Amino acid sequence: MSATAWKDLATRYNAAWNAHDVAAIMAFHADDTSYQRHGSPKVYKGREAVAEQFGKDISGLPGIKFEPVALY
Repeated sequence: MSATAWKDLATRYNAAWNAHDVAAIMAFHADDTSYQRHGSPKVYKGREAVAEQFGKDISGLPGIKFEPVALY
């Protein structure tokens, strides 16, 4: 993938998070995705479990917003 394509992907992923759109976020994840929140030993596995937890995280942090810093 080119650097431009990676930047576009990251921009669209951040936009989905900033819109608090779990379905749009999950469109970037594979069926066997997993998620572990920072500082937590719990690992959520699979699209359904990850989507559910993302929804909970977003609803618990209604003002959450992501801004790009760097892309490597």
